[in-house]
Order: sequence, then C-alpha cells, then structure tokens
Amino acid sequence: MADLSEKDEAEILKWKEARILQKVAQEDFLHKNGVVIFSCPDGHRFPDLYGKHEEECRCNDEKAPMIHMLTDHGGALVLAENSPVNRPTEQMVDMFLTLLERIFPCLLWQILGKMRLTRRLAAWIARRADIFALWRIRMAILVKGCWDLSLYAHAPCGAANAHGLGANELLHAYMRGWRRCIYLFAGVRIRCFFHVCYANGKQRTYLVKKNAAVRWLGQNTHLPPIL
Repeated sequence: MADLSEKDEAEILKWKEARILQKVAQEDFLHKNGVVIFSCPDGHRFPDLYGKHEEECRCNDEKAPMIHMLTDHGGALVLAENSPVNRPTEQMVDMFLTLLERIFPCLLWQILGKMRLTRRLAAWIARRADIFALWRIRMAILVKGCWDLSLYAHAPCGAANAHGLGANELLHAYMRGWRRCIYLFAGVRIRCFFHVCYANGKQRTYLVKKNAAVRWLGQNTHLPPIL
C-alpha cells in the first residue's frame, strides 16, 4: 500500500484552495431511487469510502439505502477514452494470449500467437476496459431503475501509480471520464467524489466541483483540453 506522496498532497492542497474539492454535504448523498456507484475496489480505502456514502444515505432516509456498487481498478479513471490506466502491460498481453491459446489449442494459433499482429490485437482488447465499464454502468442504471450515478477516484491510487500518473494527470483522466458519462448517460444525475488517504492516515471524502476542475486544469497544466 503506497502512501500519498508529498508532491501529490501539495497538488491536492491546491485543488482545495481552488475550491475544486469541497466538503461534502448531506444533500450530496440524497438519492431518490437509489444510486449506482463506480469506484476503485482498493481494499485499504474502500471501507472508508463506501462507509461514508452509506452513512450519509442513511441520514437522508430511514430505510436501508439502495446502493448498487460497481468497481474497477482506478475507479472513474477507467471511463476516459484511451485512459492511461487502461494501457496494457506486457503481462496483460501475455495473459490474453494464454487465454486465447486455451480457447484455440491448435498449432496454427500457437504460431499466430507469437506474431506481432496478434500481440497488437491482444493489446487492443486490453485497452477496451472503458467500454466494458461503461456498459456495466448502463446495465446497472437500467436494471435497478435509478438515475443517480456517483463516480469516485482516489489518491493514492495504485492503478494511477502503476502507470506513472501524478495527481494532475489523475484528475485529468477523472474529468475526461465524467465528461464521457455526460454524453452517454443522458438524464442521469452524476456526482463526482474524491477520496484522499493522507500520509498521516486520515481519510476524507470530498465533492468534486467538476467545471472548476476542468477550468483549473486548463489554466494550470499543459495537459490536453477536456472537451
């Protein structure tokens, strides 16, 4: 479990000063017909992340809240098109090739599996984690009949660290994922939250002011504009 780096914590402090991250209010967890949550399954941070959301939902409703939970490594970062956290590693490509060899256990496939074109195909499949994740969200909305979607990203994030992302690159991927959800899920109310586990062990959940985040990234980084 990696700790939050000093550099990333300094960037997160800038986000708070810019009012990108704000304290959550009880109305941020008011879900009329339940909520679909998409987050990272990080075992060290998930209990606090989920527990906070459930607790606030219970404060708004005497009944047990209907929370439909979906997770993927990297949380909402996965949803961005060509997200950096979906870049396939050599180990992932090798895994796909091994699975395909088991499905097609023939000499021809074993020969083709070593060709560069086949490795590229396997890499392309590995990159499509975003499509599968978005499909799961759509199915959850339709099956459960709830039109509230809460997206989560967090820091430190193992998936982001594994792909060399700093805090601003993480936020950039997050906001691209959010924008994509707006285009794809018309009529769905989307809230964005950010969970931080500080170096001193304290954990906090913040509401993300999305348009403020997009403006700040455009003004303070050299990352591509979020359209």
